[in-house]
Amino acid sequence: MADLSPTMQAIENHINASAECRRQCELSDWGLIPKDSEFASCDAMDEALVAVCAARPLAEDDLKAWRRYLRSVEVARRIEGQDDLTARVVAALIGGET
Repeated sequence: MADLSPTMQAIENHINASAECRRQCELSDWGLIPKDSEFASCDAMDEALVAVCAARPLAEDDLKAWRRYLRSVEVARRIEGQDDLTARVVAALIGGET
C-alpha cells in the first residue's frame, strides 16, 4: 500500500480512534471494563478529530476527501454541547491549530 498523505493519515487515525471509542463504550456497557476507562479512548477520538480539522490538504484529491470526510462525520453534531472541543475544532478549521 502506498504511503498516505498527512491528510489521509489524519482521517485514518480518526477512523481508528472512533472505532476504539465505540469498542470501549460497548465493553463498558457490558461491564467488561470499568465505567470510566472508556473516557481516554473518547478523548483520543476528539484529539484525532481536531487533527483532521487542522489538516491542510494541498492536493485536490486530498481536499475533496477531507471535505467529504468532515461532512460524513457530522462535525457540528459531534461537538455540540462541548465548548472546549468546539473552540478547538473551530481554531483548527480556521487556522490549522491543534
